[in-house]
Amino acid sequence: MAAQAYSDVAAVQIEAVSPLLTGFWDEEDSLYAKFEKVPSQSQSGRAMRIPIELRPSAAFAAADFDGGNVPAGGGPLFDYASLTPVEQSLTLEWTLKNKFTTDSDAKAIVDTVQRTIASGIKESKIMVDKTLQTGGTGIVATVTAKGSAPTYGVAGNGFGARLLRRGMHISVYDSTQGNYRGAVTVVSVDYKNETVTLSGTLAGAIDVGDKLCIGGLTATPPSFIFGLPYHANASTAGTWLTWTRANYPEIITPNVAAGSTNLTIEYVHKLMALMEGELSDVFDSGNWTWYMNPKQHFQLIQLMTQISEIHLPMGSGNGEVDLAFNRKRQRMLASIPVMTSINADNSRIDLIDLQNWMRGTYKDLGFLSLGGKTVLPKVGSSTYTFAEQSILGWAHQFACKNPRRGGYISGLTVPF
Repeated sequence: MAAQAYSDVAAVQIEAVSPLLTGFWDEEDSLYAKFEKVPSQSQSGRAMRIPIELRPSAAFAAADFDGGNVPAGGGPLFDYASLTPVEQSLTLEWTLKNKFTTDSDAKAIVDTVQRTIASGIKESKIMVDKTLQTGGTGIVATVTAKGSAPTYGVAGNGFGARLLRRGMHISVYDSTQGNYRGAVTVVSVDYKNETVTLSGTLAGAIDVGDKLCIGGLTATPPSFIFGLPYHANASTAGTWLTWTRANYPEIITPNVAAGSTNLTIEYVHKLMALMEGELSDVFDSGNWTWYMNPKQHFQLIQLMTQISEIHLPMGSGNGEVDLAFNRKRQRMLASIPVMTSINADNSRIDLIDLQNWMRGTYKDLGFLSLGGKTVLPKVGSSTYTFAEQSILGWAHQFACKNPRRGGYISGLTVPF
């Protein structure tokens, strides 16, 4: 008789399962986390009117007190901008088998439905943060190479593939945004190599130069969230909240164009000088922060390293120096905190006054309740299906109160 083999007892062994591992995708929402706290103006579906005291008009002149005439007078010029919230949603869905097979500790290490619902709010905020990087058109990537369709290159353009997310619905436009091509879905994203794989009947017909926009947009040109590059904009072309930029120099944001060169301290000082040249002692008030991609923060650290004087400690055993320096000191520039985000344009650095921003909303971010329920049966073409849904919905729009009360450095070299 042969000895009992391992295969003879495998059926009675207990499977060891580790705790759930997380952190395999980014959960970056630092800009929205700040903007979520700015004053929110509740409004209806109609555009919010934002009154603005735009220009001085009082009459100043030399006077002749010996019977001379008084010149005609005047007063400030008042105008207004308008803001309309953009409606957005995020749908969570699962089958009943998923629900029934993971709803207790005896069946699974995690209740997948409860986990999915709990992650919904976080995922919604992540998507808002990504749209805050866009310039009002909802463009989240530009096709730069066809590769082996349906996988496309989306390199460069400040973001590469960073604003894309698995499962996103995408509206495809031509390079001019004057032609809506159709809809696709993101199957997978390779952030390092800046490629995206798409699904749908259109996936093989996308051309180099096409724009990948937030799904659901069909108008030409598309219009979506007015993000950071929409408001902090030095261009004299286009519009700002219905105003023609060429006619309103008051809405042109101070900008230092780096011209594809590395970050320098001179650029930093020049930007701050330009901002003070527009509105005088602008840094005496407000809640200021630098906003940049980690790749530009790396450039900043390189500058700090170059100009640092290193002192070896007395009695040092081997004279080793911590060349990483102090992490907190790396998070300050001109006594202003530095905030980094992987969603930020990697060729740009913004200087933002958080008190200069506002948000208009008629539906705060949260689960939609239909019939008093937030978990709903999924309806098929003719009857219900063995699946459920929870839908997050919100309607908001962002505005900068004064586009000159801020500034940015653009066209910086991306170090790696």
